[in-house]
Formats: sequence, C-alpha cells, structure tokens
Amino acid sequence: MDDVRNILYATTRGWNVGDDFIRLGCERLMTDFFPEHNKVIYDKAPQIRKKDGSVWEGLEFHANSVKWEKQHTMPFDVMVVAGTPENNNGRMWNFFKFGDSNTIRIALALGGNPERFKDKTIELLRSCKIVTTRSQAYLDGYRKRIGNFCQYLPCTSILCSTQPQIQLIQA
Repeated sequence: MDDVRNILYATTRGWNVGDDFIRLGCERLMTDFFPEHNKVIYDKAPQIRKKDGSVWEGLEFHANSVKWEKQHTMPFDVMVVAGTPENNNGRMWNFFKFGDSNTIRIALALGGNPERFKDKTIELLRSCKIVTTRSQAYLDGYRKRIGNFCQYLPCTSILCSTQPQIQLIQA
C-alpha cells in the first residue's frame, strides 16, 4: 500500500465539459506513472471559489472539492494543474498552498497567451517540474516567461477515453 500516491488535480467539474475531458486525460497520464493513486479534486469553478481562491459562503460542506482552509491534512505526492481558463488568478494561486517541498508539481495542457499571465502565476508555474502547453503558437512565449523546460503536447483531452478505438455514433 506504500505505493499508493495522493494526486491533487486543479480543474473545474461540471462547469465546462472541456475541462472535464482535460482532467480525465491528465488522470490517464498519471495512471501510467502511478497505477494506484487517490484522485483528489481542487475545483476552481467560479460557482465554488471566489477570485481570491476562498470558497463561497454556504458551500463549505456542499462542494465535493478539497478546501485547504478546513481540511488539508492529506499530504499530496503530485499536484497536477489540468489546463483550464482559471489559471491566472487567486483560484489557482491557493492551489499551490497544498504542496510542500516534497510535492511534485506538474502543469499539463495549459492554454492562453503567457504574455497575459500575472507575475504570481509565472512564479508558481516556474516551480513545476513539467509544464506543457496545448498551443504550439504560444510555446516560445511559455519558454520565455516560464523556462526552456516548457514543451508542446497536444491537449490531454484526446486521452480521456479508455476505448482503444473511435466509435462513430449516428444521431
């Protein structure tokens, strides 16, 4: 049981279906590295978290997302930023408070122009071991602002299905 890892995924659930597909693809990638792991969600959806990252009053016990303010007792081995539009504000910045010096930080499938990222976002992304962008057009900007270790990879959403083949469904 010592091989079971705790992985915290920063994403949104049920807010934008694309974010769900990206998270599922990230989970499949992490399962290749850590076949046995606990999946924990840090939900960045605006209905759950304010821009500063705190949870809206009244949702403390109704949202199924981890809330660092109240229940951070589990150590996380890996933290995965699953690329969503909510990466450039306090909703994302609070996510990084879950980690400690032993936590591996990974950012996958980031989108958006890194020239528009706030300095705090850039600082936090520089603490990641892996940063990938799904936008080849912005790769040079990611490398310039975050570091040369940034790589282009297609969006992880293409990995969300466990089916080995594509099935065509006629409506």
